Amino acid sequence: MVNKSALNGSLTFQNNSPQVESEKKMKNLSTLSIALINESQLKFQ
Repeated sequence: MVNKSALNGSLTFQNNSPQVESEKKMKNLSTLSIALINESQLKFQ
């Protein structure tokens, strides 16, 4: 697990860097895919 306070600290310093942007997109994508998986599991139960 990544230390969230350390991650938040680095985000404030390099908010506009391409790496942070791609990390945000990956986090959003993983959250979205988890939500979709949970939803599909509910439908099949």
